[in-house]
Amino acid sequence: MSSVPDPTTAGAARRRSLLFVVCTTLLALAAAAFYLELRSEQYEATVDVLVAPLATDDPEFQGLPLIRESSDGSRPVQTATGLLHGAAIANMTAKALGSEWTERKVEDVVEVRPRGESNLVAISASSEDPDEAATVANRYANAALEFRRQAIAPALRREVRAVEEAPDNGTSLQRLRAAQANGDPTLSIVSQARPPTSSSLISAKVVLLAALLVGLLVGIAGIMVADVARTEPESPPRTT
Repeated sequence: MSSVPDPTTAGAARRRSLLFVVCTTLLALAAAAFYLELRSEQYEATVDVLVAPLATDDPEFQGLPLIRESSDGSRPVQTATGLLHGAAIANMTAKALGSEWTERKVEDVVEVRPRGESNLVAISASSEDPDEAATVANRYANAALEFRRQAIAPALRREVRAVEEAPDNGTSLQRLRAAQANGDPTLSIVSQARPPTSSSLISAKVVLLAALLVGLLVGIAGIMVADVARTEPESPPRTT
């Protein structure tokens, strides 16, 4: 004879299940709210540096340590990314920013990376202060190009002396002296960093929505596991 489910028991089970889902959801939302209360907003400002590699057969800059074109289109940008990143540049930036800054602190907040598939290298700085983020990014970019100017200066001086002694040196000498004054001709800043108007962190609405979904899913999953455990048949006793 089949047993008839007790409506009272079934109703109580449904209420317990609903209460469990509500509790897991509220706990997830409370954890998310606690996280939002503790976290500090982060702002990211970016300077774009254009990479304009020289032709491999450029007659006026032969022998100089400059970025050249490559059969691998991404190679010049990767090379530039490496040249624009380093402890020496971070140290120059720290000195430009003031006594509160150190080489390590600059390295912690600055990131140098290729920008997608373009010929741009992005120099980004993060800070809780949007104005500070922009200042650090701009100072770092300027320090990086100044470091490159100093790095190629000895080779440029030798090349200028050699070209000055050669006949018909007008155009070559002009380009070389421009590089002496302005720095690496393959690298140039195309956009200065500006103070960002919004945080780079995930918005509070998204965090709370994610917490709501997680709480609901955990609650429903818990109920399903409990139902399976209740309905799983007991193993028959073993006979000896």
